[in-house]
Amino acid sequence: LQYAKRLLTQPSGARGCSTWKDEIAIFGLCPLNEDDPRFLGVPSGSYDPAYRWMEAEIRKIGFKGLLWDLNSGVDKQFLPTAVRFDAEDFHVYWDHPKDDIFLNTSGVIQHWQFPNRMLPSKPWICTEWGALPYNRLRGETGLFFACQMAQNRISCVLSYALATNESMMTESSAAIDQYGFHSDPIRLATDRIMVLLLRKPGADSRMAWNKVDGTFTFSSASVIAGVSESGGRRRSEFLGSLDGLALLDSRRLLLVQFGAAQNSGFKSQLLKDKVVFRATARGTAPVKELPGSWPVELDSDRPIQAWSLDPNTGERRARLDCVKVAQGRWKLVPKSINTEIVRL
Repeated sequence: LQYAKRLLTQPSGARGCSTWKDEIAIFGLCPLNEDDPRFLGVPSGSYDPAYRWMEAEIRKIGFKGLLWDLNSGVDKQFLPTAVRFDAEDFHVYWDHPKDDIFLNTSGVIQHWQFPNRMLPSKPWICTEWGALPYNRLRGETGLFFACQMAQNRISCVLSYALATNESMMTESSAAIDQYGFHSDPIRLATDRIMVLLLRKPGADSRMAWNKVDGTFTFSSASVIAGVSESGGRRRSEFLGSLDGLALLDSRRLLLVQFGAAQNSGFKSQLLKDKVVFRATARGTAPVKELPGSWPVELDSDRPIQAWSLDPNTGERRARLDCVKVAQGRWKLVPKSINTEIVRL
């Protein structure tokens, strides 16, 4: 309790920021992370009085934002308490690493599912999400997550961490770490896609998921995305409008083709079942960006130009050749994970 009071009431060292209890940027609090009593080895019946006590103390301190709990998912037995929450929170990862052991599988193939929504009248938020290194299929899984979030009209999505320590934030060329995604071109791309999808998901969005072959499609007026299997090679990509217009009218588009990205010197070995691996060397910077680089054709009555983008900053890195293959039809071959396309 002393820690909570100090955290919420001490003056902020950041210019223009209030104490945490009064700072409008802090829209909500979850008092304890992933605190399902069963995780903590305590009786389930102790949960209701514990939450009511936390709720009362936080309100006494003066925090007026949203308040919730059980961010690992609400079980039916806790619903009598959960109805007091101001929001329903959940976490979802694919291939959550355990030390240096990871999977090289896809959440699309493995029939990953969203949790069942238990509080439909409350805002639905996700405060941890992602498909983590060193999984080579984390791009298509992250794309799938983002499209699912948009299709399910999630109110808010937050990544666990921009970086796992301060030193990583000082250099965009840091090595990929398990949770820090600011240096992982794959995680950065999925986060950008999430922002675009949730900024304007569109009431017209449609999603189809084939659980047999592990493919899906997502589309709206301003976005088309999906994972397909062609000739033994999985193809995952996203094309979205950057100016808020429909795809056919947009003057600026972002194309993301998920290949792979890994630290220099990264090494792994198969442990079992063709999918369980161990990272024998995590590697170092610079990060190697390995784009898909399959040809893309785009409809446009205007001439188009395209640029490969820096995966960290989004700055234009190199001009691409765009070839007119028919009236109103253009072809290009991306050379990076992120490509900007402009209709002139």
